[in-house]
Amino acid sequence: MPCTRVTRSSGTRRAVSGFTLIELMVTLVIAAILAMVALPAYQSTLRKSVRQVASRTLIELAAQQETVKAGPTRGYAKNFDDLVGISGTTVYVNRSGQYSATLGSDSIYKLTLDDIVSNAAGRVTAYSLTAAAVGNQAKDSACKSLKLTSTGVKTATGTASDLMRECWSG
Repeated sequence: MPCTRVTRSSGTRRAVSGFTLIELMVTLVIAAILAMVALPAYQSTLRKSVRQVASRTLIELAAQQETVKAGPTRGYAKNFDDLVGISGTTVYVNRSGQYSATLGSDSIYKLTLDDIVSNAAGRVTAYSLTAAAVGNQAKDSACKSLKLTSTGVKTATGTASDLMRECWSG
């Protein structure tokens, strides 16, 4: 809204273009309110997309386990060495689905191969894969961890009202 200003020397009024301080402050308050509403919604959407990386990774690892079982050993892998080339029963995964033996700044989930059951011949006959949120993803209280067993049973822990739908969908 244009304002008028009286000049001291001539006493005449002339139009001045620009915004008043009040108008600028109102605009800043509105922008701050919008940011307070939008940022949590944006972060929630990011966490949901990262959950999909974890669920997809667990499903892919289970498929690799079936391939190992169909091989000459006739049993599942005892550690991640046969699955992703990293020895041990714990690996970390980032948003790109890349694995690491150590927790990195870009790690989103800690994957563990546990509940390993072996038969008398030493062949692994059952296992479970667990993805526990780490780093910034640990703030995702709705779905703290996902678990997939060798029999295909999917479970999740967290505060989501419908854990299976919210944690395993996608």
